[in-house]
Amino acid sequence: MTDSRLVSGIRRCLLAMVGVLAFSLMLSAPPAAASNLTATNGQSSVVAIDPSGSVSAGVIGGDAAVRITAELGHEVVVLGYQGEPYLRIAPDGTAAVNAHSPARALNRTRSGNSDPNPTSISGEPDWIAIAGTGEVIWHDHRVHSMAAVDDGHDWTISLIVDGQPVAIRGMLDVKSPPPALLWVPLIAAFSGAAIAIGRRNPNTTALLCAAVAAVVSLLLAVMVTVATPVQLG
Repeated sequence: MTDSRLVSGIRRCLLAMVGVLAFSLMLSAPPAAASNLTATNGQSSVVAIDPSGSVSAGVIGGDAAVRITAELGHEVVVLGYQGEPYLRIAPDGTAAVNAHSPARALNRTRSGNSDPNPTSISGEPDWIAIAGTGEVIWHDHRVHSMAAVDDGHDWTISLIVDGQPVAIRGMLDVKSPPPALLWVPLIAAFSGAAIAIGRRNPNTTALLCAAVAAVVSLLLAVMVTVATPVQLG
């Protein structure tokens, strides 16, 4: 009878954990437009703005996005990968993206895969209003690694501020990931506790495992949602 209850407790615990994990992964799977938010070991930072003045800049999410803020009364145009107008902050603080900029499609994913019908940069920019008051936030492939092996690199994003060229210079630092073995003691401790408790109270153990997994998943989802700028979805 004891062995039967042990097996039942373990089975219910594992089923609950697998079910909650599958459900959590389904809910947390990012859409294509937000797949550039994948966590990495890269840490980008702004080193200098040359020349400095009415613009401030920074990198958020390690290497997930670039944020540029402009003082009111100044026009800032962010140039794309081909030197074309990509983003603009108008003197009144309104933000817009150029529908003709190839960077608009390339920046939708972290891998830089463009859509089947690339846009043309010829002609006048077609500015489309986006969320943002005095600032623009976007994923930029220049501030993260696009190669299989990258120990870090310097990067530059070019701007036009009130008709004058401005360069944002930064640096990407790629850190080594922590050893996977660090998770083994934690997993072993959790599994051992679940089995020990489940031997006497299989139903309670299954519910507790499901509750713990659900609470952790919910907290992570809330943290990601709060930390994600509205411009990135």
